[in-house]
Amino acid sequence: MLRVSPLDGDPETHRLHVEGRLAGPLALEVFCNELAQAESSGRRVVVELSGLRFADDDAVAVLASARTRGVKLCGCSPWLVSRLEATRA
Repeated sequence: MLRVSPLDGDPETHRLHVEGRLAGPLALEVFCNELAQAESSGRRVVVELSGLRFADDDAVAVLASARTRGVKLCGCSPWLVSRLEATRA
């Protein structure tokens, strides 16, 4: 199960909190739609990943791509950090 929730706070930042499993086409579509909406807001985008329990290969690729576009990824587990770093190599 996946939950993507916008977090209120700083008016200059669009924050998304991701919880659960980011795996499979439906979950990835939901996340990509939320991310696209956040990026189109014209504000800085921060994705809080401390609640993420698993991300499949496609999800890691999407997160890595978002990071290259300037999206800040926060709260990554050591496992996710190593997966994201591997995409840079």
